[in-house]
Amino acid sequence: MNSAIKRVLKFIIPSVFILLSPGLNGQTPKSNEAGNPFIRNYTHKEYNAHHQNWAVVQDKRGVMYIGNGDGVLEFDGHYWRLIRVSNHSLVRSLAIDAEGTIYAGAVGEFGCLAPDTAGQLNYISLTHHLKDEDKNFTDVWSIHVTTRGIYFKTTPKIFHYYNGKINVIPVASNPFAFAVMNEIIIHSDGLYVLKEKEPRLLLHTKELSKDVTRLLFILPYKDDQILIATQNKGFYIYNLAPPPSILKRFPTEIDDYILYNLLYLSKKISPHRYAFSTLNGGIVIMDDKGKLVRIINKNRGLQKNMVHDIFVDRHQNLWAALNNGISYIELNSPITLFNEKNGLEETVLCITRHRGQLYVGAIDGLYYLPAYKSEPLNDNHCFLRVKNINSGCWAFVKTKRALFAGGNFGVIRIDDPLDKRVYVKELVYCFGHSRTFPRHIFLGHRNGLAALEIKPQDAEVMKGTKRNERNLEIKHISKDKFKDVHGKIRKIIEDNHGNLWLTTQYNGIIYLRFTGKDITNFRMCRLGTKHGLPRMDWNWVYLLPANKQIIAATQKGIYKVDIPTDPGFDPGTLRFIPESTFAKPINDVSPAVEHIYFDNQGRVWIVADEGLGILSPDQKGTFQWTRNPFKKIEGEIQKIWVEDKGIAWICTSDGLFRYDSSVKKNYEADYQALIRKVSLHNNDPVIFYDANTNTSKGINQQPDASGPVFKYKDNSIMFEYAAPFYEHAEANRFNYILEGFDKEWSGWTVDTKTVYTNLPEGNYCFKVKAKNIFEHESKAAVFNFSVSPPWQRTIFAYIGYGIGLLIIIILAYAAHRQHLKHAILQEQRKYEKCHLDPQKTEEYKKKLLHFMETQKPYLDNELCLSSLSKAVGIQRHYISQILNLKLKQTFWNFVNEYRINEAKKLLSHPGKKNLSILQVAYEVGFNSGVSFNRAFKRHTGMTPSKYKSTCIKG
Repeated sequence: MNSAIKRVLKFIIPSVFILLSPGLNGQTPKSNEAGNPFIRNYTHKEYNAHHQNWAVVQDKRGVMYIGNGDGVLEFDGHYWRLIRVSNHSLVRSLAIDAEGTIYAGAVGEFGCLAPDTAGQLNYISLTHHLKDEDKNFTDVWSIHVTTRGIYFKTTPKIFHYYNGKINVIPVASNPFAFAVMNEIIIHSDGLYVLKEKEPRLLLHTKELSKDVTRLLFILPYKDDQILIATQNKGFYIYNLAPPPSILKRFPTEIDDYILYNLLYLSKKISPHRYAFSTLNGGIVIMDDKGKLVRIINKNRGLQKNMVHDIFVDRHQNLWAALNNGISYIELNSPITLFNEKNGLEETVLCITRHRGQLYVGAIDGLYYLPAYKSEPLNDNHCFLRVKNINSGCWAFVKTKRALFAGGNFGVIRIDDPLDKRVYVKELVYCFGHSRTFPRHIFLGHRNGLAALEIKPQDAEVMKGTKRNERNLEIKHISKDKFKDVHGKIRKIIEDNHGNLWLTTQYNGIIYLRFTGKDITNFRMCRLGTKHGLPRMDWNWVYLLPANKQIIAATQKGIYKVDIPTDPGFDPGTLRFIPESTFAKPINDVSPAVEHIYFDNQGRVWIVADEGLGILSPDQKGTFQWTRNPFKKIEGEIQKIWVEDKGIAWICTSDGLFRYDSSVKKNYEADYQALIRKVSLHNNDPVIFYDANTNTSKGINQQPDASGPVFKYKDNSIMFEYAAPFYEHAEANRFNYILEGFDKEWSGWTVDTKTVYTNLPEGNYCFKVKAKNIFEHESKAAVFNFSVSPPWQRTIFAYIGYGIGLLIIIILAYAAHRQHLKHAILQEQRKYEKCHLDPQKTEEYKKKLLHFMETQKPYLDNELCLSSLSKAVGIQRHYISQILNLKLKQTFWNFVNEYRINEAKKLLSHPGKKNLSILQVAYEVGFNSGVSFNRAFKRHTGMTPSKYKSTCIKG
């Protein structure tokens, strides 16, 4: 659109409408206290691509895709990636079909995204299906998905892609096209519907000619009706079903806003709501009755006001493709915010409503929120400052006739424009009431207590008149009347007897019991650690509505104190103990508790260490603790106020938060953890991306369930992962496990990558889960793989080791045999010179064996060859000759054989079963159990204990 047209639209046409439009001149102010949604703005420096963005879609895994000036941006909540199209042009349009294929329209180019063998998405051009004469086109302005194929709207033709073929649909001039109710409708010199690839005019639509309406959008409405939004003629309703419909005007509350700010695009974002992007005014949301729901522009936190596309994701939140940046808008949240965008630049301390007007006290003054009236130019809704109040406002108090504010300025009455007097000039932190003195309000000062007495002026004369509400006589009762009360008074409450309980910041809790009809007659008792409180400082006192019991929010949880029914009790006997009914879920962890609020639904609002949460009673009367709705409230909470309509206001150092309990949000909405990339850490080649994974079964897993096999030299592996949950995505945390290596899951961390180094050979399964800001865990993503052993530990290596070992054994055995033969030969040669003839040798042999069997010399553990020679009467060298040549034994083998045979008898003898193995060894002549065991196993093939157990069983 050229600059001349813009100037006409922006200045000339709005001027005409100011004069003619009843919507502007006659619009009644409407109450709108919705506040600003949470918005996350992404700049081009963050996503590292062109500043202009044109289109948004989301795939089945939850990953976002944005048509950008440099290509297609892919975003998973943590990682941004740019996918360029084949001609490196900008991407003007995106669409996704039922199978999950993403189509992209560029300049002179269109195609789709498809994964390669590793699973990484790349752009695939479809223009190779075109004939040369059809390739002359420029921008693909829109892509429309139907059951009959994909339609690419270009300048100046429409391409129909179906079953791998492309048909060219010639159309007159340069029309816009829309997919509605599975039909393609074309805007030219009227509205046309494509029937069998031929445009057919819809009756009674000629008045919507392009020459008249310029820019037009078509959306589904109700049943067979469509909603037609125009840039300069407002809205229309048309029925597509026969009989022929009549085009009907549809007046809305946003007609003027659309006109002034130049409609650019329209989307149906829910069954009853529509969103419209503009070139000058951000986004405007309307319901199906034409009522304004919300404006989201730069004044409310949007990065820029020029919006090219809007998209609702699977969690019902809104994405905006901007001329400069990308914005994520949390529409599906019960929490909204008023901050510096709305005139509240400093810490908000207190809030109230009086006669329908919302008042806010802040550290820098007193504010009120005027009734909202949308402004076509630079729409905003701001708190306005009450004049001349420029210092901290800490508290409000209402009487039957007036609203008072207290703060650094003292006390003022703020609902009487004629009365600007300051009734007290000293800082006031809080107010309090007592039924004992109904005409008084008490004031908590920086050091002490004071009061105001309030009564109507000339009550008899002014009875029944409106002036009776305004004319009040106010008398200040100074701190001097309460001189025994010291300390910074931060809160004042009344108990069931009309007495006061004062919260001091550092000096315990003060109990003030009135003892007469005069406000200055009282008895004071300071309650602290001697009375059961865990500390003297930061004890906030409250009254439990259910049973009028006094409770205290302390640094160690919530305590209670029982007040006797006798009003004259001795306050020194009071004792604080931990509260064990509604506060049990809180006291179980003993947090520091500061603020408590009881609403009319029986819920308890608590600000503790973890932040704000609600204790809600269930049907059994037990209380359940939840923090989910308030997780994103940051800053120090100053005060909570819950209205009867389920609206809660939370005053914080970061602004004023509004909670609408009627907005139902699923805090356990499913999302999928994704393993985005797996790479070898040593040289960083990527071996897996997740684009071709299947999440239909609830897991993110590579197609080949067995997984790849890595060489042992590539056993250092890096995993990168993400979670496409975008609400406060910075808070997403992850834990993981490598089954086959880790013994347990890791701790939760915000890191989105992990590296395993020097993995041994084996089979592994890497799993990762995510947890979002609401503590809801995702399903696990899974990646299976194996690491092969090094060459020295492969099956072929072990076969080689076996063959080598066998060769060594054979060679060793051969060498041993050769050595044995040589030893025997040497032994034979040794005795060749002995003069013992064969007859004598046989005689000595029989004599030796008879002596061994009858005399049993082997039982002597000191037996040796010399002692045996003396005992048997045979020379020593003759005994050696007989043992070696005749018996083929050494001396010790000869002796031990007799000892082992004797041991076998003892071990198998029933009467000797109580003998230990060591005792048996000593009995048969061995000096130690070790030598006995070794010799016994060599001769029998088993240990003595095994032999003994075998004999017993036998």
